[in-house]
Amino acid sequence: MMKKIALIIAVFAFSFSANAQTKRNLKQEEANKKLVMTFYQKLIGDKDVSAIDQYLSPNYITHNPQMQNGREALKNAFNKDFGNAPKIKVDFRNVAADGNFVFLHMKMQNPAGKYEAVADIFKVENNKIVEMWDVIQEIPEKAANLHPMFSGTERPEKTKRNLKQEEANKKLVMTFYQQLFGDKDFTAIDKYLSQDYIQHNPDVADGSAALKTATKIWFEGAPKEKIIAEHLAAEGDLVFIHKKEVGADGKISAIMDIFRVKNKKIIEHWDVIQKAPEHSVNPKPMF
Repeated sequence: MMKKIALIIAVFAFSFSANAQTKRNLKQEEANKKLVMTFYQKLIGDKDVSAIDQYLSPNYITHNPQMQNGREALKNAFNKDFGNAPKIKVDFRNVAADGNFVFLHMKMQNPAGKYEAVADIFKVENNKIVEMWDVIQEIPEKAANLHPMFSGTERPEKTKRNLKQEEANKKLVMTFYQQLFGDKDFTAIDKYLSQDYIQHNPDVADGSAALKTATKIWFEGAPKEKIIAEHLAAEGDLVFIHKKEVGADGKISAIMDIFRVKNKKIIEHWDVIQKAPEHSVNPKPMF
């Protein structure tokens, strides 16, 4: 989110390519969330490659540009990468289930010992994972705020879901996003953000005033845009937006934005940003 970008969003007619839902089944959504998190812990945490056959569809599609589609390709990759890697407990931070999609936001350590922010989306059908998207960003050593990328406030105590409120939160966040990043209307910051807004993007300081200062620099001379969310989800007080960014140079980035909403104000924001590589082994990289 927090880059000088060419962004695109519609307020009332925004499209989300895969997760438009006509009917919600919260019991199934909870089952999907449990399935995905169990799979992730077994494969990534426990290094149990048999989880791939157990939880993934034979026709599994991945949008990771470094990975080919199908279960066998994934098994070959992880059998090679895991080696003697120790088991770990996956550090899930923000999680949401919306329709047949599950969104995960995690803090991970890569083989080089660097910490990364990871955002994954899984599509579940008939109790099998059929498709997956991911966004990965290394956490920098220095940042403009005191809690870059993560803090200790993620994963709040679970509360009873309120679908009407969740849909209202989606609408609020998308309206804010369109007005600020699409229409370049800086009054959206005062209208939709709390004054003590918490920022986890490492390039921007905390508070709504800091965001206003940054966006005025980023958007100088930039035209208005229409934003399109590839995937959109809400659970509890969280709203997840997954989108494609096309820069002025034509290069593509994948972005996951996560917003926390309280009393009709956005009070906290995380994002994960990854530039798409020029070359991919996957025929449908990133999107």
